[in-house]
Amino acid sequence: MDQRSLEKKCKFNKRVILFTFLLTIATLIAIWISTFKYYYNEIKCNNVTMEKLPIGSFQEEYKSPNKKYTINSYICSSGGVPDWAVRCEVVNNISGEVRNIYWDYKIKLIDVKWINDNIVSINGHKIDVKNEVYDWRKI
Repeated sequence: MDQRSLEKKCKFNKRVILFTFLLTIATLIAIWISTFKYYYNEIKCNNVTMEKLPIGSFQEEYKSPNKKYTINSYICSSGGVPDWAVRCEVVNNISGEVRNIYWDYKIKLIDVKWINDNIVSINGHKIDVKNEVYDWRKI
């Protein structure tokens, strides 16, 4: 091979290496961006669900002053929860609808006090049972 063909081959190899390097960097950046977007959208935004929480063991029920709502409290200590957790659900006694409104972690005590017919204080967190929830993961 002459000098000229060696220079062309060497130049071609450098281009291939540079292209491969840039493609690898671009792929890593794309993976990082998708991971960040997933974390932000699923964890930090309101997409964290309160529907698939551990059931736990029933502790007590607390009826609202007008008896329209009942708060059922549970202590969760096993399953996917490595430490103690508290889950509370509200039951609409008229429609029968049940939904989780309180989820706290590394806590065993449950202090529930009704403030009025629609607002309850659970461990110091005021929650309007019509449309609010407390989830420690969203803090």
